Amino acid sequence: MKVEKVVRHHFPAVPGERFELDAELGAVRIAAGDGEEIRVEVLLVAEAPGDAEAREMLERIHCEFLRTASGPLVRSRVAAPRSFWRRGRREADVTFSIAIPCRQDLVVETRVGDVAVAQVLGDVSVRTGAGAIGVDTVQGEVCVETASGPIEVCRVEERVTARTRVGDVRLLQIGGPVEVSTVTGEIAAEIVRQPRSDSRLTTSTGSVSISLPGSAGFLLDAATRIGQIVNRIPSFFSTAGLGGSLRTEVNGGGPRLTVRTSVGEVSIRPSVPA
Repeated sequence: MKVEKVVRHHFPAVPGERFELDAELGAVRIAAGDGEEIRVEVLLVAEAPGDAEAREMLERIHCEFLRTASGPLVRSRVAAPRSFWRRGRREADVTFSIAIPCRQDLVVETRVGDVAVAQVLGDVSVRTGAGAIGVDTVQGEVCVETASGPIEVCRVEERVTARTRVGDVRLLQIGGPVEVSTVTGEIAAEIVRQPRSDSRLTTSTGSVSISLPGSAGFLLDAATRIGQIVNRIPSFFSTAGLGGSLRTEVNGGGPRLTVRTSVGEVSIRPSVPA
């Protein structure tokens, strides 16, 4: 028996405030909205052998909608969350859908759940204990972290910080410096502007691929224990063999681009023809 419940709440949209979501369980979807209100919809779903048991599970998921000195706060807690699991499958789920119509900094933390953020005017900070993170089109800095899951960040002009322990990291159309780390996973980063400050990309097991404008000036500082290092920027083509390091100024030098992997190839290539 599956039972659903929808909870809705509206906050006044005040530009410059901070919207915060603190959830123990749940997937999160945040996008641009319209009008003069922040709209929050929480979908609660429970599945159990009987209707009464499913409804009792829903009653153990609590949501609060608060206003703090810094802005709106949505807090969700679950009583006895371990009892939501049956035969290795979670039988209660929460999905937060949020529409923000004005510039607000965003802080999201969930213990378990995927997070997707798109078209936010402001800085974005996301942390999940287990789940994938996707961020697209943000006018501000982005800082995302997951203990287990892939990360993808697209179309950001400011600094991007992305951390995961297990999972690949993919950055597309990034205009600012980047700091990326994963323990087990590959890294692919597309930087579309001349670097303004230092960047660092590290993984223990996995290859690292970076593309930059062919005219970009930077100091490449790359190292791998097992793998090849290839710098394909035109006129600065250079390689290091299976294991070792490569430190060279590209196009007159500039901010430091540090790349580290223990097992994997490092590849630097132009994003546009020189």
